[in-house]
Amino acid sequence: EIFVRKPSGVRFPIKDVIPGNRISLIKKKIYKEHGIPIEEQRLSFNDVPLKDEKTVVGSGIRNGNTIDLGEMIIYVRNLKGEKYTFKVDPDELVENVKKMIEIREGTPVSEQQLYFNETKLDDDGKPILHFNIKHKIDLDNIKPVRGAIFDVAPQIEVSLPHTTKKIKLSVLPKMTVEDLKDVVEEKTGTPKAKQRIFFLDSEGNELDDSTPMKKTGIGQGSVLEVQNEIDQPMSICVNVPSRKKPVRFAVDPSDTIRKIKRRALKKIKKNKGESARDYCLVIGGRELDDGETLERCKIQHDALLSLEEFKLRIMHWSGKIIDLDGVTRHNTVASLKKQICRTEGIPLNEQRLSLYGRRLEDKETMEEVKHKTILMLPTRIVHNINITVKHWNGDTFTLHPAPNDYIDDVKDAICKITNIPNEQLRLLFQGRLTCDDMNNLMEQNIVEGSVLELEPMRILLELPTKTKLVSINVELDQTLYDVKKVIVKMTKIALDSLCIMFGGVELDYTKTLSDYGIEHEDTLRIETFEIKILQWSGEMFTLNSVGPNDTTYELKNKIADSKSFPPRQQIISLKGQILNDVLRLKDQGIKHRSVLML
Repeated sequence: EIFVRKPSGVRFPIKDVIPGNRISLIKKKIYKEHGIPIEEQRLSFNDVPLKDEKTVVGSGIRNGNTIDLGEMIIYVRNLKGEKYTFKVDPDELVENVKKMIEIREGTPVSEQQLYFNETKLDDDGKPILHFNIKHKIDLDNIKPVRGAIFDVAPQIEVSLPHTTKKIKLSVLPKMTVEDLKDVVEEKTGTPKAKQRIFFLDSEGNELDDSTPMKKTGIGQGSVLEVQNEIDQPMSICVNVPSRKKPVRFAVDPSDTIRKIKRRALKKIKKNKGESARDYCLVIGGRELDDGETLERCKIQHDALLSLEEFKLRIMHWSGKIIDLDGVTRHNTVASLKKQICRTEGIPLNEQRLSLYGRRLEDKETMEEVKHKTILMLPTRIVHNINITVKHWNGDTFTLHPAPNDYIDDVKDAICKITNIPNEQLRLLFQGRLTCDDMNNLMEQNIVEGSVLELEPMRILLELPTKTKLVSINVELDQTLYDVKKVIVKMTKIALDSLCIMFGGVELDYTKTLSDYGIEHEDTLRIETFEIKILQWSGEMFTLNSVGPNDTTYELKNKIADSKSFPPRQQIISLKGQILNDVLRLKDQGIKHRSVLML
């Protein structure tokens, strides 16, 4: 015995099935017992369609298994030409179909009159099979009737992509190309959104989705070709200077922006001396990098790009915007200054161009500058201001910057006085760190008489006796020995026993903070000197009561106190080398956390 499950979920049994029966015989049993025509039965097992010529056992079906009866698809079209798809049981009652239409379209059951092949479906209590309605058949929902007559749908052939196979479809005059795409999707699985349909009987033109079939000239025996959207060559449009309409280019997603730019440049006349670098491809106001591909830039089919000449703008410190014409990537900062001098009358020695707070040198070119970038022009003002700088060591000195100088300019001046590298200078103004390189001194309210404070370098200490980090002021060229002396005063740990760890490594007290790359607010861990002793038995214990200046003999005495091993019975070695009783531990290469063999 096996079971058959309808699309609605209802199951019925088929008894007396022999494992050697063919699937075609099972279909006959279903027809005899339930009246579902054999040609309307689409049976599957575990989502695999069952073939008529195969046997039950050959299809993997065993006693008690359930096979599925495929749903039936019908189409219902109203007077407006709107088409609906319904999935029903093959033995669905006409009344149930009407209820589905009411839910989908809103037309009450009492007002519906369904026709098929000009025959009215007048008995709601009968199954649709009674009216010879089959899988993927069109019904017409008409109200009122008035003796409506329907055209017989012509048969057309549709050529499918990537194959020589053709399928035959029936189309009605009221159908549109979009309706046809629905049918093709049902037949082939090609999503409607990715279909492009061409009428081969005409000039091979693509058909518009909204065009009714009766206006396309398609009739009995016509041939259509369906192509996948992804099979079409990708193309983009580029707005080119001096052209009224965008130029369309067939492209590949792997094409570089540089390649597209060169193709677009062939459509215009370049000025003498200009190169491809003097033009930019832009999308949505964003300049595209020449070395990137369309795919990486997420440029899609039909995207609109613009080819623009390289442009620069200059912002005077007063707020005035200066547009420079004819600038190329090869222009130097010096040449820009000359152009500004000619157009704005600002002397060369009063001009200082900067980009994102960094002063540009005269010999620099615009090669790395982005299209439409704004350069700052903080011209030198005659009247400088006096500001005071307080060093953390108590020293003070006066600087005389211009109001439109930047913090970097002030740091350069301090660097010359103190020899502290620019990148290590931290300036405080009114208690806040001055790190704004985009605004000049005047814009940051640093005026005549202002006082800036040098913030000292700080390191954080993780002490064995404290739960919170402790900070101390240091200098980059300070030795670890000097730092240890400061920590000894804080912790009362013996100088010889104090170990400074950074990144899990003990630091050499003869070196400086700079030697280890320690920066502002880095954290150092403070530990007391200890060594580990591995006994012959395999047991390991720790001794933290020793120091690097202790001798081996003093170490043996401390082991004797801890483990009751007389010193004369102890032989201690490090990496296979027996220690000398009279030498200090540090002189024999023993460091914090060393492991000795006993």
